[in-house]
Amino acid sequence: MLTCMRSFLVLIYTGLFLIHGALAQDCRWETGFEARGFDDNVRVLAGFDDGNGETLYAAGDFTAINNRIVNYIAKWDGTQWISLDSGISGQRNATYIDTLHVHNDGLGPALYVGGRFQEAGGHSTLNIAKWTGQEWQPLGPGFDGLVRKNHQS
Repeated sequence: MLTCMRSFLVLIYTGLFLIHGALAQDCRWETGFEARGFDDNVRVLAGFDDGNGETLYAAGDFTAINNRIVNYIAKWDGTQWISLDSGISGQRNATYIDTLHVHNDGLGPALYVGGRFQEAGGHSTLNIAKWTGQEWQPLGPGFDGLVRKNHQS
């Protein structure tokens, strides 16, 4: 995994009292992160604090990672990818997650998942669902069409 440390550099020109700032990044590869083993494409990554600290989530076309069924979405626990309950499901060869978005709807932050699917965690929903960090929740009946982007206004 590539991690970057940001620092703020300040240049002060005393003759004109000009203060100029710039961001610098120091990036390096971290060991312990393994992204191999997905049986299909990863379309989107997102960070979300599920109550146990910031966690990386991956979603897309894949149903298994290292032969472990995850059904289109998984989170990295620091050593391995793990499933979110039973994941999502839908029509064979037409199910995937296209977008992840963190949003607080007043009940606390949650990970909103959009794409093409019919169920999330066994709950009937069309193409959009909410992961609270503990369970899946439908968002009403969902949307008839594909959900490609969630946007907080």
